[in-house]
Amino acid sequence: MEVERLRRIILTGSVMLEDGSPPPTGAAIEMDCGGRVTRAAMVSLNGSFSFEVGENRDRIGGVLPDASMRTPDDIYDDVRMGDIDQSATNYNTRQMTPAYQRLGACDLRAQYSGYQSTVVKLQMNTLNMVNQVGPIILYPQGSVRGTTLSATTLLAPKKAKKSLEKAVKAFTDEKLAESEALTRSAIQQYPEYAEAWAHLGLLFRKMERNGEAREALKRAIAIDEKYVNPYVQLGWIESKEQKWKESADITEKALALDPIHFVDAYFLNSMANHNLRNLELAEKRAKQELRLDTAHRFPRIHLILASIAASRDDHDGSSVEMRNYLKYAPNAPDAHSIRERLEEQERLAKSGTMNKRQLE
Repeated sequence: MEVERLRRIILTGSVMLEDGSPPPTGAAIEMDCGGRVTRAAMVSLNGSFSFEVGENRDRIGGVLPDASMRTPDDIYDDVRMGDIDQSATNYNTRQMTPAYQRLGACDLRAQYSGYQSTVVKLQMNTLNMVNQVGPIILYPQGSVRGTTLSATTLLAPKKAKKSLEKAVKAFTDEKLAESEALTRSAIQQYPEYAEAWAHLGLLFRKMERNGEAREALKRAIAIDEKYVNPYVQLGWIESKEQKWKESADITEKALALDPIHFVDAYFLNSMANHNLRNLELAEKRAKQELRLDTAHRFPRIHLILASIAASRDDHDGSSVEMRNYLKYAPNAPDAHSIRERLEEQERLAKSGTMNKRQLE
């Protein structure tokens, strides 16, 4: 007896250039599932795309893949209706079978020669039958001048690399003293190891030794000025100490080097400029952060936008952003106070409307 196939999962979204315009004709959508890359769909003239996962018939916006590439259906054709709760209307109620876990490991990106794409990670706990993802943004290749990995890592001796690998594992296991000793060993073996200096900065941040963290991160930047990680880490330190000018400056440098891979740089830059009352730039960075933060890692960006809207007497816009914050951070420590503020703001807005009607 033939096993029934997985209900279709439809992914739709848009691709745009940095200025918000549609991409050039010929852009395609690629799905990367643990290094297995497939071409899933072509991007339309207006920048939209749509395709199906789990069924190879009549794929919307589908393309013929290269002979060397697998299709999304090939990768997930072992997923069956028996894997899920058929009564569910949202896929987050299903059992997390290995096949679905593999789907959750997939990233979407756009592909067009001469451009570099942002990446959208599929979120397994929110997948429905039809899913809006993105937007995906294409940047000219030359706009990314920084690196996510330091060039000095390629020159590091094997023993130094091994020490840093062990240090990272010890850090993950919360063995901070051991991680510090191993990191210092890596630096002793190779003093120009920018990645090790950056990890030392991360360690000191974790231990709230901010002065030492700052010095380690500055050392990493001095060794490799194109290595973006230490710039962003410095931004976190300056923000925690409410040194808003320093945070704005260092994160602006990070974004100039790499406007794609460091979502937290946008968040920190927006927060710093908001506190400096540079509201136009704070709003711009917040909106850029939202376009990239498809996983909603920094929901407090909505409180920044709520504050900016309120400063313009846009109370409806402010309420929308507070609701967005509560949607993505319902259990945050300040969620209760935000709910109270939202209720009060909406009560006053309603009262004002009623008074106006009474006056008329």
